[in-house]
Amino acid sequence: MHETVYPTLDIARFRFRFAIVDARTSASLSSRYLGSAWRGSFGHALRQSVCVTKASTCDGCGLVETCPYPTIFESRTPTNATKLSRYPFTPNPYVLEPEALQDKVISLGIVLIGQAAKQLPVVSVALERAAETGLTERRVRATLQSRTREQIIGPSRWTDELEAPAQAIEAGRCPERVRIRLMTPLRIKEHGRFVGAKEFRFRAFAANLLRRISLLTHFFGAHEVEADFRKILSQAAQVDLNKAHLTWRDQTRFSSRQGTGMKLGGLIGEFEISLQGIEFLWPCLLIGQWTHIGKNCTFGLGRYVIEPIGKDANLSWLTPAPLQENTHNKLVSQDRSWQSG
Repeated sequence: MHETVYPTLDIARFRFRFAIVDARTSASLSSRYLGSAWRGSFGHALRQSVCVTKASTCDGCGLVETCPYPTIFESRTPTNATKLSRYPFTPNPYVLEPEALQDKVISLGIVLIGQAAKQLPVVSVALERAAETGLTERRVRATLQSRTREQIIGPSRWTDELEAPAQAIEAGRCPERVRIRLMTPLRIKEHGRFVGAKEFRFRAFAANLLRRISLLTHFFGAHEVEADFRKILSQAAQVDLNKAHLTWRDQTRFSSRQGTGMKLGGLIGEFEISLQGIEFLWPCLLIGQWTHIGKNCTFGLGRYVIEPIGKDANLSWLTPAPLQENTHNKLVSQDRSWQSG
């Protein structure tokens, strides 16, 4: 018999805006997904900003438990960990949320989880240096225009108050039905293969969600998820997808190591589900809007939002504020699409 403990995870989300230095170079960014470029530049700039040993690796460094670089970018499994004890690294306590170039301005969101939120000063310096050094193999340079913070409690909005503490997301009443919109490609695996549009079932989504929230709350949260996961996933397997419009979309990223462009595909679209019988997932579903799920979620993939439908259409709950005003992520139908309902 498992005692149910709902997740508690403190989250802080920030928005950085950068202006392209040379407008002639901006065209090279218009068709590119910048998540991988931001992650690589951010990691390099963060190490340069805080590392005092200038060693090529953190292995064997006496400062590894206190240095901001491994804490944020290469989070290591504690020696006394009861989860992932056979693995050297844990999920990293950050998520990058790049937006498409708009009017020569790049908007970048970053979610900092748990104690990582206290590292905002070094994160800010690293992102500013990353932009000034240049993004992608073309080294497109940009300068910082503004920094704002998301006010999560109440209607989500952006505020200039940067120093407020991280906030826990309160679930509130569980609705009966919701629509889940996949805003960036969702990459989840079953039986060693990425799940395509035709094979997608809610159980795979729920399994990835539970694993991610469970690990994040275990290593960075106040209250870890505790429940009968096997029972929950068995119930999730019975959930039908309604009005599902799902498409496999390939994003292009540049690999500096291989010196070539690579495709990074995943599912995008939307589907509706009933939460009756799986109410435990509601707090996890809400938090997952900020943490993302699936592979490569630290640089922005697996981002989704929840919308109310049916008799709960007027019910309000927390949804991340958009990074760009008066714009919405468009779900573009492409080849290999699948629809149901």
